[in-house]
Amino acid sequence: MTGRERRRYRAVAVAALLVAVLAGCTDEATAPRGAEPPAAEPVSTGPRPGASATKLAQLPAILTGLTAVPPGDELLVSDRRGLIWRLDRQEKDGFTVPVLDPQPVLDLSSRVSTLGERGLFSVRATPDGRNVIVNYTALDGSITLEEFPYSPGARIDPDGGQKLVVLPYPYAWHHGGDLAFGDNGDLYLAIGDMEFRQLGTPGPQDPSLLLGGVLRIPASVVSGASPEWKPTGADMVARGLRNPWRISLDRSTGDLWIGEVGLDTTEEIDRIPADQLGRGVANFGWPYFEGSRPHEGTPPAGSSFLPPVWEWDHDATHCGSVGGFVYRGKNLKGVQGKYVFGDLCSTEVRLLTLDERGVGVDGGVLVKLPETAVSFAEDGQGELYALGSSGGLYRLDPRGWSPGNSEQAPADPGPTTTTVPRYRQSCDGIVAAVLPLSELASIPPDQLDATIRRTNEQLATLVPQLPDYLRADGVVVQNSLLQLEASVNAVEGDVTAPQLQSFRDAMMAGTGPFAKFPESMARIVDAECG
Repeated sequence: MTGRERRRYRAVAVAALLVAVLAGCTDEATAPRGAEPPAAEPVSTGPRPGASATKLAQLPAILTGLTAVPPGDELLVSDRRGLIWRLDRQEKDGFTVPVLDPQPVLDLSSRVSTLGERGLFSVRATPDGRNVIVNYTALDGSITLEEFPYSPGARIDPDGGQKLVVLPYPYAWHHGGDLAFGDNGDLYLAIGDMEFRQLGTPGPQDPSLLLGGVLRIPASVVSGASPEWKPTGADMVARGLRNPWRISLDRSTGDLWIGEVGLDTTEEIDRIPADQLGRGVANFGWPYFEGSRPHEGTPPAGSSFLPPVWEWDHDATHCGSVGGFVYRGKNLKGVQGKYVFGDLCSTEVRLLTLDERGVGVDGGVLVKLPETAVSFAEDGQGELYALGSSGGLYRLDPRGWSPGNSEQAPADPGPTTTTVPRYRQSCDGIVAAVLPLSELASIPPDQLDATIRRTNEQLATLVPQLPDYLRADGVVVQNSLLQLEASVNAVEGDVTAPQLQSFRDAMMAGTGPFAKFPESMARIVDAECG
């Protein structure tokens, strides 16, 4: 199923409620100008950098953020539902092993919306370790940055937070969502374009709007010294971006790196050198350009745009850029100074280097994970972590690393389970099966009963193939459409029957017998695309 079909389904069937977490997948792509897609193997000569992925924890939902709390003995990891968990570092056989606390340290799920692409996007400890900042979408859709006092080993009081920024954001997709601290204490927030066409404005190119870019929040706001501060378009350090899902600051150079999720043709990695960060607005060209390709509209005369440092074709196996970090740790030999990143439709973690002109050079595959990574993170020592679409938390370690526990650190952790192909196939199949029903009224009456029956026959096969954490959602979708089939039979396929019209309205609105349908379908679409 192409990304174009997925976008059509979410727009027609249940509007924003069916958007995938970072949707933008399609199989209609051509080669981009100015860059080649990543090769399957590294192009460099000499020893190939490599790593293993040590699984540290398995959590029940998509992981979205991880932060090391200074001085670095504790890690906090967030999931999309609004829960934050703690891992304490423990020494074992001469190795440092983070161990998961089975109880969440903070539960914000009652105030976090997860409809469409909404959710809790990131967690970041302040540089002094006294507070943590959480970025989430509130129940009304607003992008909310809330700061909480933090004490090592203690639970966080959910009522003890102070809201730093609240941005009205009524639509359910393209939020961006990542946070990064600069050396001077300024906080950077990635913001998506909110599918700006809904607004009837130039969106990311409108200097008055906080859309499609990166916002700088002064250190004085984070510290509480400027409580009256309100962001404006002048606080944007980057714009012209569609959905900058993950950003990071190179701890050595101060360069800002951005993983930009494309639409139909191109995925990209962008970079703002430290000496240009905040000196004017770096404009990456969306929607006039998607990567280096012209996309929509004509830029005003005199416009200047920064090209991506790396881009690759948008296709069935590469559908969403997941920005990472420039590696500055000590454990991964041969990876120092290389940018580590991923893609939502691939389990590969890849490397990128820059040539003397600042142009990206493919560094090949660093490691393959058992699941797709939806985010990367860096601890206080510069070591990297991958956060999985199925809830797995992995540390990137040298090949053959072992803490003396083979269950925790397999020597070769490549894609050894059937989790990824299994859930991709079943979730993709469910979306494809339900798609024809998104335009119920347009189905000829003599084909309506057969179409719904065929969908339910497909669901009967696909739902049992879902992974455990999605099985209940599959049953919700299945039961909803069984009710639809019964309703159609009751009116003998008369699509004009008032009771069928009201049933269809309930399906579209997510009410009545379909009250749980939109959210369950959204989770299935989320898993399908990573």
